[in-house]
Amino acid sequence: MNDIGLIENLPPYLTLKQFRDKVFPVSERQAWRLISTGDFPKPAARIGNRTAVWRTSELLAWIQDQERRELNHQTKNISA
Repeated sequence: MNDIGLIENLPPYLTLKQFRDKVFPVSERQAWRLISTGDFPKPAARIGNRTAVWRTSELLAWIQDQERRELNHQTKNISA
């Protein structure tokens, strides 16, 4: 995850572009695909016709979940 100071200064809501640029590199296509399968948080709201925003807290929780899954996967591979 990125620098703690950066994370503490994030606004409460982020667009996908802001999330991608400031926190975690995920393509728009990949994010929407993950949303459709329930593997990425759904947007909290829409602003206009083409812009969605997500709760920063939900996006950061998603990153932590991804890190936890990766660690579990690595641990299983080591013990196998």
